[in-house]
This record gives sequence, structure tokens and C-alpha cells, in this order.
Amino acid sequence: MVLIDGIINPKHLDKIDKLFNAGVGEYLALPQLVVVGDQSSGKSSVLEGLTNIPFPRDSGLCTRFATQITFRRAAQLSYSVTIIPSHYTDAIEADRLRSWKKHLLGFSVEIFTEIMKEVKFVLKLKDVSGLGGTQTFSDAVLKLDISGPD
Repeated sequence: MVLIDGIINPKHLDKIDKLFNAGVGEYLALPQLVVVGDQSSGKSSVLEGLTNIPFPRDSGLCTRFATQITFRRAAQLSYSVTIIPSHYTDAIEADRLRSWKKHLLGFSVEIFTEIMKEVKFVLKLKDVSGLGGTQTFSDAVLKLDISGPD
């Protein structure tokens, strides 16, 4: 990677993001950090410590899909939230999932909690009691893009 002013070149990062979104990460070792563990083992705490993003602690909000967090330098702070469908998802469902987008001016644990609840609904996932959806887990990825000066 080429360094510019002490950070990785944004053009290279954008190319890596496009490869991830195209599913190439399943076949090539693209740079990433992955946090895995048993339920209630502290994954959210690790991610919060690494990212300074306030992760929800609601016991009924057990995450049933992967979350991808991308940071970029930009003049103004902005948050964009999208869903990346699995490459196994049929075309109509993939289009429906890609059409779900949120652009936020601010971010808090309350906002993140509401987003997680909404995404579980959009992905048609069951809640922790087994109600409300057709699947328990999803291959789709919740993508959170954060841009800003810091």
C-alpha cells in the first residue's frame, strides 16, 4: 500500500472496499480485522474499544449477522449504513437489501440499537425468543461507513 501523509491511500482503500462488496474476500485474503466469540463473550466490548463506537448492550438484541465497519478521513463527519447481501442471495432479494440505506448526521448507542432492530426486521430474522422472522441468522452484512476528520 502507498502511504499518503501517514495514512493509507484512500484510492487503495476504496478498491479494497469494492473487492469486499463483490465477495472477493471469500476467495482472497484481503486486509481485515475479525472479532469472533461465543454469545455474551465480549465481542461488542472489543469492537467498542477498537472503534469508539457505542455498541448496544441489550440482551434481546443478539447479533445474528456480521457487521463491517469502515473508517475514512473526510472534512466532515458522516455516517452511512447499508446492507451487503450475500452472493448466495437471489437477485430480487439482493436488490431489496441493497435499497435499505441510512445516512446519519450523528451516532449514539440509541441510534445504533434502533438500526440493529430495523436491520433484523429487514433481514427477516427471528428475535431471541424465536419469533418474528423466517431465519435465525443471515449471511448479509451490515456495513457502517464512518467518515470524518478524526
